[in-house]
Amino acid sequence: MLYLSHQSTRFLKVNNKQIYYKQLINSELEPGFKPGRTFRIHPSFKLISILSIFYFLFSCNPDHPNFEPSYSGEPPEENMDQYLDTKAVFKGLDEVKGVRKQLDSLLTLTDKLKNYDDDVALIYADTAYSIATDKNWQLSRGISAYYISLLKGRKEKYGEGIEDALVDAKLSKEVFETLKCDIWITRSYNLIGFFHMRKNQIDTALKYLDNSKNIIDLGRLTANDSLIEKGELLHYYAMLYANNNHTLADSFFSSSTQLYRLTNNKSALARLNFDWGQMYYNRKEFLVAERLINDGLKYAQDFNDLNATVRGYQNLGRLRFKQYQSFGLEKYARESLQSYKKCFELQKEDKYFLYDQIGSLYQQMAFKSDTEDLAYSYVDSAIVSYKQAMEEAKKEGVLPIMKKMGSNISGLCSYRLRVRKMDCSNLLEGPLPDFLNTNYAGITEKIGDILKLANQRNRALERRELEAKSSLKVRNQRLASGVGFIVAGLLFILLLQRQQQKRLKAKMEALRAQINPHFISNSLNAIESLVNLDKKEAAAKYLIHFSRLSRRILNSSREGSASLAEELETLKHFLALEQLRFRDKLQYEIHISDDIDPEQVEIPAMILQPYAENAIWHGIKPKMEKGLLKIEARREGKYIQIIIEDDGVGRAKSAAMKASSVLQQKSVGMKINQERLHVMGRAKGAKVEIIDLFDENGQANGTKVVLKIPFKQMTKK
Repeated sequence: MLYLSHQSTRFLKVNNKQIYYKQLINSELEPGFKPGRTFRIHPSFKLISILSIFYFLFSCNPDHPNFEPSYSGEPPEENMDQYLDTKAVFKGLDEVKGVRKQLDSLLTLTDKLKNYDDDVALIYADTAYSIATDKNWQLSRGISAYYISLLKGRKEKYGEGIEDALVDAKLSKEVFETLKCDIWITRSYNLIGFFHMRKNQIDTALKYLDNSKNIIDLGRLTANDSLIEKGELLHYYAMLYANNNHTLADSFFSSSTQLYRLTNNKSALARLNFDWGQMYYNRKEFLVAERLINDGLKYAQDFNDLNATVRGYQNLGRLRFKQYQSFGLEKYARESLQSYKKCFELQKEDKYFLYDQIGSLYQQMAFKSDTEDLAYSYVDSAIVSYKQAMEEAKKEGVLPIMKKMGSNISGLCSYRLRVRKMDCSNLLEGPLPDFLNTNYAGITEKIGDILKLANQRNRALERRELEAKSSLKVRNQRLASGVGFIVAGLLFILLLQRQQQKRLKAKMEALRAQINPHFISNSLNAIESLVNLDKKEAAAKYLIHFSRLSRRILNSSREGSASLAEELETLKHFLALEQLRFRDKLQYEIHISDDIDPEQVEIPAMILQPYAENAIWHGIKPKMEKGLLKIEARREGKYIQIIIEDDGVGRAKSAAMKASSVLQQKSVGMKINQERLHVMGRAKGAKVEIIDLFDENGQANGTKVVLKIPFKQMTKK
């Protein structure tokens, strides 16, 4: 028998919450067991009719990918660099007969490269997702989304893009849950739990990890799969408690190590040793930390895991940095720099992370230096390193690093000017304001390019998904034609209603995915004007609003609904940008009645923004004086009533005016919103009412839009 530790049960305290754990590992290995992997195949869709005569009409061809993730302990035999030339790889794939084989090849390439080159692996995963969506192969679609999420999460060193990776992880989870594919459900739960842990959402992380444990405990996985997933689960539990319960974390790390060794999973062993070592060097137990990190480096190099090798040298560099901070011996600083320089020989991307670490080291060396000349030299080296970090972050579009490096450079340049009477022009190749303005202006262009590419990708995916659904509908209708007239007629009506709702949802998703270029241009121009006026803090603030609004709109293209809190948060980002453009002319107020928990109320995604936008551009903009937009949400029996009211010029005066929109044209957005509410209204009573407002003298005094939406509790998010 294998056990987690000598204790069979434990009481744990996290965030003042008592959590009871029963035995986490209690599995028996059969004599002669050898690790092997099998897939359990499940139908992609449930039956949609209780009549057995119609079974063949609606059961789709199950998705049987000829692909299995690699967990072999042997290093890859082939030269991995041959797969980095994507143009040559795609040319070779074109010669492979059969879309199924092409998709399997892409998934295999993604799995091979996931520990070697994140960017190229992500390209193959994206392509696999497109094909699976096009063919309506749900299991392959879920697997592709899982890898997309995994790779996105690894690329985010500072956590800014974890929310985007989390969207893909939850998409894969929903697919796997629909297909009842236990092994992939477990993997997605582990990954989602890990992402919530990185966001410091401990309770949510525990919920997903415990769900993974529950599936493993059911005993439906193969013996090898069970060992692999238990090892990963315990690894994440260890990381969860590494900061507040070292004894328990050690026990988890130790048990996870045993399971990884049983499955000869050297790549996982490398990452586990790095996480374990980090716990020890945070506790300043440097000898144990060094041993663990060196063990992890050996595992990574044995397995030819390039990403893990880079991470090992990064951890070694941070370990030496902490030793230098603790003991002040310059040899630790030199060894730290050597480790970081080793990373530059291997690392292909995200180099801003290394430059940031090197800059911090030089800054610490300046602080500990014995002579002024040496301190000045280290300050200059720190400024140059931060400059390189800022320029690399601009290439990647990483705004948090841009802000951090700008602050660091400004502080050190102020010190240089105050103490040495020298500015930073010789180090920054020009005056400090010019350097900062150039880089902030550059990142606005980068974000715009990223958004345009993301829009194109989303539109292409959604178009293919819509075509696949339409194709499936035609096939089912043809099959149903051989059934009795009355039953066929009834089924046709049901299918027609379902497809009408799907088409409407797809239209709304495609609409959301197309951000108006005028809005992008105007917003970025307004932010650039702040940069030119040297209002860097304001520019950074509105860049964050712009980035988060854009990401929310793109993410919402995969969701048919959202919580009221999420919709209001999206609206706040939009209104903040509109305030920037209108200056003091636009004011807004948002009121939520006390009997509503906005986190728990589900409404159609992106339902509010077109009405708010319409009120601003058609009501408030034509006014000479300031305008006020009020949004109010309250409970009305079985409904949520949302009121969007402006004190603008009224509909009559603005009828002929046109304005640009965040989402294509406002008329299209309003029309689709009307269609969505109309479809809901026929079944549940949803409706929209537009009321003209007048003052005491009968003059137009604004417009009120009242949305009546059936109250629905959030079931999952």
